[in-house]
Amino acid sequence: MKFGKTAALFLFVALSFLLLSCGSSEMNSPNNPGSTDTITIFPAIAPAGSSDLTLTVLGSNFHGAPHDYSQVVWSESGSNTRLATTFVSATKLTAVIPSALLANSIAAQVFVLTGDPMGDVPLAKSISVTFDVKAPSPGQPMITSISPDSASAGSLDLTITVMGANFIEGVPHKHNVVVWTANGTSTFLATTFVTSSELTAVIPAALLINPVTAQLDVEVWDFMGDAPERASNFTHFVVN
Repeated sequence: MKFGKTAALFLFVALSFLLLSCGSSEMNSPNNPGSTDTITIFPAIAPAGSSDLTLTVLGSNFHGAPHDYSQVVWSESGSNTRLATTFVSATKLTAVIPSALLANSIAAQVFVLTGDPMGDVPLAKSISVTFDVKAPSPGQPMITSISPDSASAGSLDLTITVMGANFIEGVPHKHNVVVWTANGTSTFLATTFVTSSELTAVIPAALLINPVTAQLDVEVWDFMGDAPERASNFTHFVVN
């Protein structure tokens, strides 16, 4: 009888410890993003009135299981909207911001929730970052996205498409130039005007030799000028 009570007590303690560990594994797991994890979003700005926009979210420890996944959330004026999110890897998500959320100028917050929404463990939340929806000033170029936004080190000349707003060509005597800035040096890229919302530019192989994260912006130049008149927001291109 004494042995039976001891065995039962040991079994009870073991089961309690196991249940406690299971119940807390989501919150304590090093593979689960917590409140201190940061994210980066591209783009981080869009013109008011834009159509549906695909957002790239970079971070760490993203999940893609059916009952344990990461979802991008758009928050404005106290209202949260869960965006249609695609798991790419543990460090990358994409999400679609519907045009209805981009109709008016606003500074929204974007963050990532990870876990099982139907479970009994609170979802882990990343730190929020700001996404600006704004009407650009007259004549002010704005970049909303570039494609592709990365390349492998050692790539050949690469043509990218730059989408945005207020791009110009010869209005009057002025044109847009896509500018690559890395390691403190800026390089003008051969730029082709397509429409007021689209440019193409060629990144030469010489800029793609080594891994680097470059900044790209669109500048307005007069054909006879020696300095840009205006410049857009920055976006990033990664050579990895």
